[in-house]
Amino acid sequence: MTNEEQIQRAERAQELLNDPLIQESFDHLEKTYLDAWRDSRPGEELDREVLWQAWFALDAVRQHLNQVMQNGKIARDALDKLKRKQKL
Repeated sequence: MTNEEQIQRAERAQELLNDPLIQESFDHLEKTYLDAWRDSRPGEELDREVLWQAWFALDAVRQHLNQVMQNGKIARDALDKLKRKQKL
C-alpha cells in the first residue's frame, strides 16, 4: 500500500471515529453489552462469555481504526521528509 493510500485510509478512519452516529453506536453497544454482562445471573456463564466477546470485538474495531490513523500519520511524515529532502 502506498503512502498516499495509507493517508487516505487514515483520513477516512478519522472521519468515521469523529462521526456522531458512529460514536453513539459504539457507546450504545458498549453500554448494552456491559450492562447485560453485569445483570447476568449465576449459571449464565455462556451468556457472559458471548457478551464479553462482543464487547471485545467492538473494542477491536475501534483499535483497528485508531491504528489505521496512526499508520497514516507515519506515512504523512515519511512523505513530508521526502519532500523536504527533494527541496535540498
